[in-house]
Amino acid sequence: MYRKLEACYDQMIHPQKRLDIRPALELLVIRILEIKEKLIEHNRRPHSTLVHLDDVLMDLKLDPRVLEIPVPRWLRDNMEPDEHLKLLNLEEKSEETKEKKTKKTATDSKKATKAAEEPKVPQTLAEKNAWYDKIIEENKIQEEEEVTEPFAYEMDIVMAIRLIQKNERGRQWRRRLLQIISIRRRALKDAETKRRIREGLETSSVTEKDNKATLLIQKRLKGLIARAKIEKMRQEELQFLGMMEKTMTKEEKLNATPLKIKAIEDKRKKEQEDAYADFKNAITRIKDAKKLNEEFDIRDKMYDERMMWIIDYRRDHGGKLPKSAAEFYKRADVAKPKTEEELAAEEAAKKAKKGKKDTKAKKTTKKKGDKKEVKKEYLWTGPTTDAVIQLQNATDKYSQVWEKKDETSEDFTKYDKEMIKEQVTPLIDHEIELEVDKLIEAELANLELQEGKKKKKKKPKKKKKKKAKAKKLPAALKLISKKSTYELLNELFVLGVAKKFSKPFRVSEFLGDYNYIGSIEDMSKHVNDTSLAQIRSMVTEWGILPLGSKSIHETITRNYGSIKSMLFMGPQGSGKTMMAKAMASETYSLFLDVSPAIIENIYTEKKGEDKLVATVMRVAKELQPAVIYIDECEMVFPAKKKAKKKKGAKKGKGASRIKSQLSKLKKSYLKKEDRVLIVGCTNTVDEMSVTDAQKFFDVHINFPYPDSLNRKKLWGTFIVENGGAMRLSFPISTLGHITEGYTTGSIKLACEKVLTEQRIVAVCLCVSVAEE
Repeated sequence: MYRKLEACYDQMIHPQKRLDIRPALELLVIRILEIKEKLIEHNRRPHSTLVHLDDVLMDLKLDPRVLEIPVPRWLRDNMEPDEHLKLLNLEEKSEETKEKKTKKTATDSKKATKAAEEPKVPQTLAEKNAWYDKIIEENKIQEEEEVTEPFAYEMDIVMAIRLIQKNERGRQWRRRLLQIISIRRRALKDAETKRRIREGLETSSVTEKDNKATLLIQKRLKGLIARAKIEKMRQEELQFLGMMEKTMTKEEKLNATPLKIKAIEDKRKKEQEDAYADFKNAITRIKDAKKLNEEFDIRDKMYDERMMWIIDYRRDHGGKLPKSAAEFYKRADVAKPKTEEELAAEEAAKKAKKGKKDTKAKKTTKKKGDKKEVKKEYLWTGPTTDAVIQLQNATDKYSQVWEKKDETSEDFTKYDKEMIKEQVTPLIDHEIELEVDKLIEAELANLELQEGKKKKKKKPKKKKKKKAKAKKLPAALKLISKKSTYELLNELFVLGVAKKFSKPFRVSEFLGDYNYIGSIEDMSKHVNDTSLAQIRSMVTEWGILPLGSKSIHETITRNYGSIKSMLFMGPQGSGKTMMAKAMASETYSLFLDVSPAIIENIYTEKKGEDKLVATVMRVAKELQPAVIYIDECEMVFPAKKKAKKKKGAKKGKGASRIKSQLSKLKKSYLKKEDRVLIVGCTNTVDEMSVTDAQKFFDVHINFPYPDSLNRKKLWGTFIVENGGAMRLSFPISTLGHITEGYTTGSIKLACEKVLTEQRIVAVCLCVSVAEE
């Protein structure tokens, strides 16, 4: 259901329809996450987040990929900035601005000038990218791809020359030894043939030898032809049964349906962009036209309403004037005295509630021994949560709006003018309201002057005392309070902490299959490792979805608590860093690298570590969503034994200097609603403090070694990606068995090092010998 709705949303051209489908799509994701949380609660293995449903999938004859939530394509869709989505939540935002009017206090002129000088913090993705590109161009930062070889051995030139000499000498001696062995074998064979001729056991006629040679060649050729025929028949039979894909020619590959589908999708994406541009222009055009025609009537109406309210207010309050125009919006909040009928109805409702409680208590006492009632207690029907109700409301709204629409006209494919007029009206009203309120404030000031009352509105000083809460910032943030966000971001880019990737990273690049016997292992005492597919789903559900969508983040934090930090544990080359980068790349988040290798020689002055952490946290919070990445966490959170050994080290050095400030700001500065995620990686968990890791990181994910089936899949994909040809006779299953202990990174590196362009060309030109 989710995949179908997502595909529908991804390929739909009409921008207003997409606006109405988007909330339903997000609510559907929230509901799936709620169901998964309930499955974890009722898991066979208690206190485990790994739910294995392979037996259920086998009964239903479904693919395990059904259980995995793919990364939503609408997270990567950059065609709907905040301006587009403001039309949905316009009423809520206008109410918020009205409430802010009541809380406004007079600000100092110095602060106002500073705020005017500082660049505004960008809110949309386009504005953020403009900031990043500007900083990169100004500082001439090169976006170099990180080429890391985890299995490379560090050496100097002398060691490299010695190693080459040693290998070359070994190769030469091996070749000489093989030559000596071949000469010796040839001499022994000649001596044997001479002995057999001398004893009369063999004739030296050339014709007999030629006949034997021809017979041997014929046998071999007939065997090869027969095996090729049988293999061809076998492939045809497997293709007929649907157990094997049909091999296609170049023409068939060009005309294949997946390529046609991809071309159609790209075409529709371009149409979407054009339709969205037309829709955006139509909003401004219709808004300006309607404001030009109706502005004066709306302003007069609002002005008359507020003036009548002032007259009524003075009549009810003994001639007193309202303090400000903001009290106009509070006129409906005044509590009216309840009538006798309302009081009597409330008392009757209370008595009815008490009677229901008494009847429930009686029922429970009577039916305690009934077995049927006990069974009902254990049945889990699943309560109707807020997400279900909101999803139902979203579907009803969509059906009410769009079912009766006439979609035959050509203009309808771009946008609906009448709907735009309805959505633009509150915007115009809100803008005029602000102008009218200023006039009313001026009128109130004039009336006070006429009555001879001096304006003594210095009671907002109490509100200044309320603002004293903002002074309770951590001491580290006070060190950078004078700098703007742009200056701090510029500093982080120059130091290499903030990074912009030259190529996008995707979660789908993390290859791996499911554990098909997970439910059997749950019944046994064997503790099974997390499958690679489960790691993909956990990263998507706990990291990508909350970072990418504000509504999903709010519901998850409200129902299950916020996830501010994740720890990735596993061997080197298992894909931990790639998944951290994929989380940032999929959600267009800011990536801040605070690994020990990067922060080693920066901020070395007094309280430098406090400045570093405060800068990173402030930039991440103001430019959220953001991912703070810490590689080699064992150096930041070292075990106590390791820390004691380094007592002689100088203060301010070492990666552990940021530990205390990082944990403080995570608790005090980052709030539940902030979409900031701290991701730590380590391949040596033994050197890490267990208590510190449990306190700091909310989620721990283990990246295991791939099993034989996954290794087989990884070898096949990486060989094809690097230009190799996979034949049916290639023993890839044995390759998967003999490479036990290889990680995904090591398999990929082996394929890249072996399958070079020169070697691929050489293999195509000449057939390899068995010795090679």
